[in-house]
Amino acid sequence: MSAPARPHAFTRRQSLVLLVLLGAGFLLALDFSILNVALPEIGAGVGLSNADLPWIAAAYALPAAGFTLLFGRLADLLGRRRVFLGGMVLLICASALGGLATTPEVLLTARVLQGLAAAMSTPAALSLLTTEFDEGSARDRVLGFNGAIFSGGFTVGALVGGALVSLISWRAAFLINLPVALAILVLTPGLVAASRVPHRPCWTCPER
Repeated sequence: MSAPARPHAFTRRQSLVLLVLLGAGFLLALDFSILNVALPEIGAGVGLSNADLPWIAAAYALPAAGFTLLFGRLADLLGRRRVFLGGMVLLICASALGGLATTPEVLLTARVLQGLAAAMSTPAALSLLTTEFDEGSARDRVLGFNGAIFSGGFTVGALVGGALVSLISWRAAFLINLPVALAILVLTPGLVAASRVPHRPCWTCPER
């Protein structure tokens, strides 16, 4: 009876790439649910009525879901790492704006921008994972980790949000993104290679 195959061992660089890209995915999933337990406190803090509180979640979810395919295609055309880093920059700006918000308009704008950051970064990070790891057992494990990280982020978001609100303030649920996203922004260029879909010649186009 043959011994079971040993799982693929990641190199140090691959482990760091996983830490950065999966960390970004976890952060974006966390953002979806981290404010849900703090809705009454947020409403009181910025003057948002109880009837309008669901817009805090919707303002994130609608752009995150609606623009993912568009930004995934742009990542192929413009460069996956470039779009991923752009999403991290946008997340930093949006989180700072949300943490300092004093009006409903500013808060909801921050949530929309966070949703757009998720739409930019999520497909780009997934594409970078598939290009960094060869097809086979290694990539299968990485994609499994990615799915687990996203599921865990949604769950942990509620727990972390409740702790931050009770111990500090609802604003901390925004501001906690800043050091993590900044670290990802600094580490990514040195770890993740730039990539894009190669140009495909058009055989039916007339010659110029």
